[in-house]
Formats: sequence, structure tokens, C-alpha cells
Amino acid sequence: MARRKSTPTTTNIAPEDARGRLEREGGLEETPIERAQVEVCGSHVVLYAWDDIDGRVRRIDKLTEAVMTKSPTHMEYRGISERLTSMVGVRPEDAMVTWRLFPKGCVDC
Repeated sequence: MARRKSTPTTTNIAPEDARGRLEREGGLEETPIERAQVEVCGSHVVLYAWDDIDGRVRRIDKLTEAVMTKSPTHMEYRGISERLTSMVGVRPEDAMVTWRLFPKGCVDC
């Protein structure tokens, strides 16, 4: 019986789901999002925001090849913006953005 080969996966960030105030830098919009939700899975980070008009959560952007750093007050995600590359046509090397999430409560709780 032949053994199945598994393909190793690289995960830069532990899976998590965080909510709070998000500041954006380097994207199409740099206005803060007060009710943001960030979902992390491997090297992908997806940003959702509450839409007061529709009364629901909507997807804003996704970072690929993302890296996260933690500080005592916030988490910082840096990666390639899917919105910039697919919707606007920016080259991936020019589509690096930074998100800073200031979660409700403390970062390590």
C-alpha cells in the first residue's frame, strides 16, 4: 500500500477571531472602522465591518501573505490587499497594507 504524501502548510498567524476598532493604512480608504471583525486563518486575514444601513456584517477586504504583530494595546496585520489587487489592479508588491485592531478588552484575554 502506498503512503499518501501530505503537503506541508505554512501558517504565519494562529487562527483567531477578534473584534474592535480598526485603523487602516495604505489601502483605498484610511478611515477607522469602529465595529470591525477580523478573522485569521493561516496567512489569510479577512476584515468584516458592521453596516448600519443594511443592519448586517459585510466583508471589506482580505489580506494574503499576512504577518501579525501583537502589542499590549493592539494587534497589527500587514499583508497584500485582495481589494487593491483584484478590484483596482494594483500589482501585489504595491498592494501592501497595514491594519491595526484595538480589541474590546485586552489583547491577551
